[in-house]
Amino acid sequence: MSYITKLTTFGLLLISLTLLISCEPANKDNKETESNSESVEDELMSDLTYTFNHPDTDQTFKIVHAYKLYENYEKELENNPDEHELRFYKQEVIAPVYEDCFEDVEHPPREMLNDAPTDFENIQSIVNKIDSEKMNGLIEEALLKSSDVLPSAENKNVCVFPPMDSYSNYSGLALGSENMVFFNDGFFDDESIQALIAHEYQHTVQQEKEHYESNDLDILDIIVREGKSVMFEKLVYPEGHQRDVKYNYDNADYWPEVEPDLFNVDYARADEILFGGDEFPVNYGYSEGYKIVESYLDLHPDVDVEEWTGLSGKEIYEEGDYADY
Repeated sequence: MSYITKLTTFGLLLISLTLLISCEPANKDNKETESNSESVEDELMSDLTYTFNHPDTDQTFKIVHAYKLYENYEKELENNPDEHELRFYKQEVIAPVYEDCFEDVEHPPREMLNDAPTDFENIQSIVNKIDSEKMNGLIEEALLKSSDVLPSAENKNVCVFPPMDSYSNYSGLALGSENMVFFNDGFFDDESIQALIAHEYQHTVQQEKEHYESNDLDILDIIVREGKSVMFEKLVYPEGHQRDVKYNYDNADYWPEVEPDLFNVDYARADEILFGGDEFPVNYGYSEGYKIVESYLDLHPDVDVEEWTGLSGKEIYEEGDYADY
């Protein structure tokens, strides 16, 4: 072997040894960093979530306190004033809870995922009013009572956020068969929280049923769907008052404006009818949806909750006595 060959061989061995020596601590550091990162993430999620099971069915429920993440979001914006707020909203608020709250939902809340709030003074004021342990107890009781009345094979998650401008009409949202959002403004009394959770729980079970799973909903479906959930919340919490049913108007002044649209698929028009305020009394669609369901149950008292939860709006409307109610 020539001197040059020996030198080359020695050099390659030296380089290989150096690489081995230099890689080992780096690999160890990487593992430690990954381990520390996972530990921090686990600690964060344990502070954000409360999980429990139904004692008889092992159905799993999870409450996610997403409102606790807004402080981190505000700090990141303060430290990076030239960056767009949506980047940090998604990074600090949405990403940590995405799997529990939004992944694979049937009805993604697009505005909620893409409208970054910046009214931090108001948000912090709301967060300061929320007693997370007390809220856990109220929501747990509401979910257990609701699942006793209307069983479900699906696990359920309740994600608690501060109110958002893009959902100003809503206190809660059912995103599909498993996930719901509670927009907590810090002023809900105990009974209202539990009535709202029962309402949204019923929506998630409706989503499990074939009619709601496989069809675009027309206006009648949407009105009756809300009526079912108002009926259910009042069944589970008779003293609750999330949605008051109103009888203090002459429906002959309003229903003729609704009837021609009943079988149209028009979500904007459905919202106008549901929430009222201009053309209709406030929360008109909720009240009339409840009356449609009530008129059906008056004629069919033996139909149980699980069965009427799965019926279409058309079936309940046509097999009830709403026209003469």
